[in-house]
Amino acid sequence: MLKTRNNTGISRPYRQIPFVLTLLLMFMAVMFSNSHATVLPSMTDGQIKAAFVSNVIRYVTWPANATAADNEICIGVLGRSTPGNAWQSLNGRAVNGKKLRLRISTDIQDLDNCQVVFIDTSERKSTVRAISHLGNDPVLTIGDSEGFISHDGGMIKVVSGGGRLSFSISLRRARNAGLTISSHLLKLATEVYQ
Repeated sequence: MLKTRNNTGISRPYRQIPFVLTLLLMFMAVMFSNSHATVLPSMTDGQIKAAFVSNVIRYVTWPANATAADNEICIGVLGRSTPGNAWQSLNGRAVNGKKLRLRISTDIQDLDNCQVVFIDTSERKSTVRAISHLGNDPVLTIGDSEGFISHDGGMIKVVSGGGRLSFSISLRRARNAGLTISSHLLKLATEVYQ
């Protein structure tokens, strides 16, 4: 069978290789795999979570009216058990052409208008209230507490420790909030709840 070539001289099956390699290299930076990911041992738990959040943002699409007019994505961190300096490395970084802005608080109302809210384990008792406060707003909720998806209503649960990282996704909750999660990210999750 004759393969067609485009004007670059590259046959169609091979045109996606740069995209696939880019995706693979990006996730290798945090060293994801299908089951668990080994992360650089010199990274703290907080740095691992911050790196995870910045990488996840690359694979989420918000409704047009959900991101700030000034091309920023606000990341809110609810809780204080993860050191702020682990998150500060995200402040000002560009992801998908948008500048990341960081807010850290123990009050969910301080995080209104953020597009991403990471709910730290230290806020376990107020997780349900925080997610209820956000309602179906287009806010990506990420947490690390037990039952974050099944009991609390969160969208992405991340588990890290001992240099390992894995995550689960509630696709239904993300869609209810108007968010689109790339199939590339879904394939890397240990569990996807429909």
